[in-house]
Amino acid sequence: MATTTLTADSQAIALLCSTLALPPRSELKPLAPREWNQLATQIKQSPRVRPGELLELNDEELAELGLPRELARRLVALLARGGQLAFELEQLTSRGLWLLTRADDEYPPLWKRRLRAQAPPVVFGAG
Repeated sequence: MATTTLTADSQAIALLCSTLALPPRSELKPLAPREWNQLATQIKQSPRVRPGELLELNDEELAELGLPRELARRLVALLARGGQLAFELEQLTSRGLWLLTRADDEYPPLWKRRLRAQAPPVVFGAG
């Protein structure tokens, strides 16, 4: 279904909303769906309209989007795991597992329509 090559938007969502590439018992926690929805709303209201653009920002630039400084630091730490995410995603894919985010074309449109903000930002599957 999904490939190991993620768009910048998908990569940002996976880094922000999944535990992939987080060490066990890490104090750093991914965004809960409600937190992601709040962030997505702020992204849409700012000049930076795509999640992938967050990959290029530091905590000060994120704070300029109206985010609390503590949340901005958390986002930078979550987004800094890109290399490890690619490695873990490659391992999952080799075992027949895949990942989709709301930014992917393959994400079920019915979920987006019916669940709206309740649609999970990241979905894993097998097969």
